Amino acid sequence: MSDIQEMVEDLSLLDSLATIFPDSSRTTLRRMLQAGRVEVDGEIIHSAKYEVKKGQKIRIRTRSEIAPAPVKKTAGGRPIEVLFEDEHLFVLAKPSGLLTVATDKMENNTLHSRAVDHVKRGDKKRWAYIVHRLDKKTSGIIVFAKSEDVKMELQNQFADRDVERVYHAVVEGELEGKGVISNYLREDKRLRVLAFDSKVGGSKEAITEWESKKKGPIYTYVKLIIQTGRRNQIRVHMADMGYPLAGDKEHGAQSNPLNRLCLHASKLSFQHPITGERISLIHNPPNRFLKLTKEN
Repeated sequence: MSDIQEMVEDLSLLDSLATIFPDSSRTTLRRMLQAGRVEVDGEIIHSAKYEVKKGQKIRIRTRSEIAPAPVKKTAGGRPIEVLFEDEHLFVLAKPSGLLTVATDKMENNTLHSRAVDHVKRGDKKRWAYIVHRLDKKTSGIIVFAKSEDVKMELQNQFADRDVERVYHAVVEGELEGKGVISNYLREDKRLRVLAFDSKVGGSKEAITEWESKKKGPIYTYVKLIIQTGRRNQIRVHMADMGYPLAGDKEHGAQSNPLNRLCLHASKLSFQHPITGERISLIHNPPNRFLKLTKEN
């Protein structure tokens, strides 16, 4: 097959790719588009619905052309791990122990401050817009926007529960099976999160799906999917079940085997606000999580 294919009929870009790569699944072709590997007449196109006209030429870029050197530090020299980035948004992996944003104490080393440093590397006028947050003690995937409009579009998806959010955790105890926790959470005057079986003033619905993946005599490795994103939702829900997260002393944990909260945001899936494509990012939890079920 030639590196450049001239189209002989009008088709959507996804259908055009399907004619060029008949043995590839549509999922694979969409990933190719998301990765910026497809050019139409020299222009990189991300949208599967883009209309390719007869006579236009499609070129597939090699992986070496699109894969920049991984960014491991901000311009200021602080560590950063970029999972996905285009001109509209970017996705980072947050380490445990780092605030997402500054509190009223105005901390100057947060994931957001590192994100701002990152986008300003190429253009001092750019900014990183906060879409959602992870607790300081939680690690994993978090998305930032590069414009106010993209931020609002993404936040609407979170509010409408159109974003898939998967976590992995280690809980104390032998937990089997799977289930759904649904109740209402509210913060008290001390900012503690309390759970209620029915709606009370100021409370918000919280829904967590859980599934035991690997059970040991002391710890259990658990997969969790949250339909809502309340503060400390997973921590409160699992503690109320009698299985607090390892390392979560605030919610009743008796141990801290890894010197951190054993909770990791491992998957984030959302619709790209500009291209309309589904973006799915996976960041595996630390191997030490699963090892806890084998070592004890």
